[in-house]
Amino acid sequence: MKKIIAGMIYRLIRGYELWALIALLITASIFFYHNMLSSAEFISIDRTGIVIHEEFYDQEIEISGANIRQYRFEGLGISAADAYKGLCGHVSDEVDEILTGSFNYADDEIDILCKALANITLMPVLLIVIFIPVFYGRMFSDGTVKNYISSGHKKTSVYVSALLLTFLLETALTALNFLILTVLLFCFGWKPPIYLPVVFTIVMLSILLMFVITSVCLMVLFVSLKKTASFVAGFILAVNLIFPFVYIPISVLEVSKGPVNVDSEYIESLNEIKEENSPVTLDRSFDLAEFNVRSFYKGKEICVVGESTLKPFLKNTLLTIIYFDPGLSKQLLTQENIYGQPYLIYRDGIAAVNCVSSLIWLFISNGIGILVFRKREIQC
Repeated sequence: MKKIIAGMIYRLIRGYELWALIALLITASIFFYHNMLSSAEFISIDRTGIVIHEEFYDQEIEISGANIRQYRFEGLGISAADAYKGLCGHVSDEVDEILTGSFNYADDEIDILCKALANITLMPVLLIVIFIPVFYGRMFSDGTVKNYISSGHKKTSVYVSALLLTFLLETALTALNFLILTVLLFCFGWKPPIYLPVVFTIVMLSILLMFVITSVCLMVLFVSLKKTASFVAGFILAVNLIFPFVYIPISVLEVSKGPVNVDSEYIESLNEIKEENSPVTLDRSFDLAEFNVRSFYKGKEICVVGESTLKPFLKNTLLTIIYFDPGLSKQLLTQENIYGQPYLIYRDGIAAVNCVSSLIWLFISNGIGILVFRKREIQC
């Protein structure tokens, strides 16, 4: 296997594919992340010199490059863990007063950082789904794969070597992408809140999703021996990253949920919230069984929607489809929805379920690819 990988690396270095990948990645990533950061005025304000006027209840706040740092996370005097937990209400009264009792951009900073990290493998994935049929397809068409097998190498070794090389290559591209993001953060002078458990989880799930997409594309190529089939598979998976299929079953579940709970306890809780003179933080948790965010106020649940009216079989089928999507966490974090709160995804089981589903996809796709390719006759 070492000889096969060494041969593929030598071919890769001498060919044009690797250098085209690197050039395209650098160009696309700089454009993508620069546009993301510069579109947030509170991040780019140091570079543009603009003045922002924000309203916080009855106050109008003027923000410029001279005072922006006191409104960003770096000037709040709280830990990154508290900033993330504060989105779900599980912090001390002192921290809650800082996060909700005064104007700040902490929530927006967490949102932008997590979207950036959830997309850390987006550019590598979009390039790799093109690389696989081009690079490995040429190895089939020019007889390289056939020569490997004729010289005594097992088909399983050829497949696994291609898989490992691709994993290695896209991991290197992801590291380069991360370096580009880090450099841009430094250039913008922005110090985002980095809570390592959540950040690590998001990056890990992004890498697993990348490996799943790679495995499926490689499996299609080695099973069909057709570059077109791999291109089509890659195109479908890329489209799903941008226009996620998982929102269809999520939408069906949302529509099926019962009306707003209007019992006396609910009305009483709402009235208590309205009577508060300062911003109110609700404690939130994610209910995996219902795929719903539950909110609590002073220990009392605030029921916003009822349970699903679907029959148990249909409801469980939809939940299975949702949780079996290896890109679920990425889609929740990057799309506008009530479920994409990073700390909830990390703490309440979505990330764990997502990790398991990705590993299942890896096992199935690579298992099918190896089993079928071992039985294929290589004619080219």
